[in-house]
Amino acid sequence: MDTPIGQLPDSQRYEQWQLRNRQAARVDEGAPEPDEEQPADPARDEALVGEWMNRIKASESVVEQLSIGWKANVRAYMGKVLDSSPRDHIVNVPLEYSYVEQKKSQLVFQVPELHLKPKNPQSAPAVPTFQAAVNHELGPENADAPTLIDEMATDVLLCGIAGSKIGYAAEIRTRKVPVMEPAPPDLMMGIAPIDPQTGAPQQVQAQRPVTSPDGMMQFGPDGQPVTEPAFKDEEYLAHEEFFWNEFPTEDLLVPVDFVGSNFDRAAWLGMKFVMDFNQAKKELKLPDDFAATIQTPRETLSSEERPNRDGGALKQVEGYEIWLKAAVFAPEENPLPKQIKQLVIIKGHNKPVKYENSPYQWVGDGQEGRPNDGKLHGMEGFPIHPLTLRYLPGSAYPVSDVGIARPLSEEISLGRTQMVQFRDRSIPMTWFDRTQLTPEIVGKLDRGEIMARIGLDGTGADKIGIIALPQFPRDNYQFNEIGEKDLRDTWAIRPATVETEGRTATEVRDATAVSDVRLDKERTKFLRWFTTGGAKFASLLQQFKDDAGYVEIVGADGQKALQAWDRKAVQGEFVFTAKPDSALRLDADVERRQAANLYNLIGRDPNVRRTELLKALLTKHNMDPEKIVVETPPAEPKPEPPKISLALKGEDLVNPQVLGILAQLGMEIMPPIDPMTGQPVPKPPQPQQASPAQPMQTPHPGAVPQAEPINKHQMRGGGAPTVN
Repeated sequence: MDTPIGQLPDSQRYEQWQLRNRQAARVDEGAPEPDEEQPADPARDEALVGEWMNRIKASESVVEQLSIGWKANVRAYMGKVLDSSPRDHIVNVPLEYSYVEQKKSQLVFQVPELHLKPKNPQSAPAVPTFQAAVNHELGPENADAPTLIDEMATDVLLCGIAGSKIGYAAEIRTRKVPVMEPAPPDLMMGIAPIDPQTGAPQQVQAQRPVTSPDGMMQFGPDGQPVTEPAFKDEEYLAHEEFFWNEFPTEDLLVPVDFVGSNFDRAAWLGMKFVMDFNQAKKELKLPDDFAATIQTPRETLSSEERPNRDGGALKQVEGYEIWLKAAVFAPEENPLPKQIKQLVIIKGHNKPVKYENSPYQWVGDGQEGRPNDGKLHGMEGFPIHPLTLRYLPGSAYPVSDVGIARPLSEEISLGRTQMVQFRDRSIPMTWFDRTQLTPEIVGKLDRGEIMARIGLDGTGADKIGIIALPQFPRDNYQFNEIGEKDLRDTWAIRPATVETEGRTATEVRDATAVSDVRLDKERTKFLRWFTTGGAKFASLLQQFKDDAGYVEIVGADGQKALQAWDRKAVQGEFVFTAKPDSALRLDADVERRQAANLYNLIGRDPNVRRTELLKALLTKHNMDPEKIVVETPPAEPKPEPPKISLALKGEDLVNPQVLGILAQLGMEIMPPIDPMTGQPVPKPPQPQQASPAQPMQTPHPGAVPQAEPINKHQMRGGGAPTVN
């Protein structure tokens, strides 16, 4: 007997559903349609909430255990690692803060630029517009991707995992608009007037009769009904927002049996949220007798380090937003593969406030301009989009950079503490013979006045002396150096200066390459997360962007222009990638050298537009190429032909070689008559030209000649060098 799907672990439900769906290629009659609203069933709703609260509590227990280490990492990042005031000098080196901020900049310095490639020829025309639109909507004035990547990088380095959510929010309101109707026909012409601008019958605002409070029609003195302009209610988009926001790592909910780093393969993902009480009652339609569940600020990973968090009484509700695979948890609805449902639960409420198909997916049914293909379209994957930089076998929570390196940092702080305590105990001290010194001299020694003069009888060598100081051992400094080297290796961060003493150039290069390779791999993982999230974000633009927007694109003529766009102009299927090195910080001098080297390398290639290379080079030097570059340069002056003086005789004109020289100089000589035969002398044979049907590839002429420094040019030309 088959095990019911509901009794299987979450990780096995999807595979079992696919197997049974292939074995039974039919749909049970009477099964509700996915979008069909089912009648209210309190028992079913309560069972659904109870089932999911068990999953949520199991996930929260895992997060609660991990939060102990996450809080320690945050305290170390904040430079606060002591639980109580020490009795002796304690040194805390803020290495976590230094390394986190440094690696954030190396991991992703700025927002990567997304590039699009069409999956089919029909999508190719929309690539320039859609690519510019996606990057614009992710800009700081819209979704604010710079803030997102900074917060995500901080979370993933401190906790090993970070959470973000992609979505769309709209504010729909109602307004009064006039009711329009065709204008009455002209009494003379007998036809309705025509609108000169549209060419259609003219429209006027409709009139409706005025009624009294009791519903009776009102009539004027002429006995005609009293009318007034007619209006109707119309919904309009008051505000919309395409967002991609980070949320606290401790609010991320992952199935306890999920293992891996590709979270779109999980059976479900969720997040905890807190919402204002009044807003929740309005948006989630909570009952009137529902009360707020939170009156004080929630605990966070850094709340223990923030004093006086009592900001007065709060009225908030706490809830859970779950995105689940319908094929796993609702197979009776016969969902499409990868179809997702949304579930929202409020703490203290015994039924879900929302349980429906994902609003970010739709099925091609041929309505409202959608294709009639029966396939699933829209966002592919969960709107909750976590980030990890590495994978931990058997877990969904990998170790963080701060977590793995914190013991090394604590060792370095311990060594520095011992150094300071040693110095405190090694303060210079003086001994003296109390039997040979007067009380006045002893008092001066006790006071330790600077430049004080102490009178003694004799040399004083047997009366006053300095106690020998202990020497700090060299191995303590080596301990600190070894610890810092281990810390750099753990973080994969190169030192500011590379120690080359006693090492060959190959060893130095190999040591540098090791850290670069690991950092490149982590950077690639971050970019893959960003491009996948960018594709999810772009699917929302294709679904909801009805109001026209404008982006700057470069046309076929190379000129920039504003292009209007909406969701209809960016339909298609695309592959998302990141522009190489667009997330890194390149030094201005490095960028200029790279542009100059590229210009010198391919500037003379016949297949390259040299002016575009020149524009890019000038842009790197902060110059306006539009004011400097000439699109059509003047023709290069041809060298003046050589001046040749010839002395010819009449008989020389019958010489074919002489005739060839004259032809090259542009002199056409009438064919002379051969005195022996009386026939015209034949012209010398002309070289055959290549057939235009077989064009030959122009060979590359090589690099652009290197410009000669001005000082060398002056010295070789005889001019004396100038000395400033």
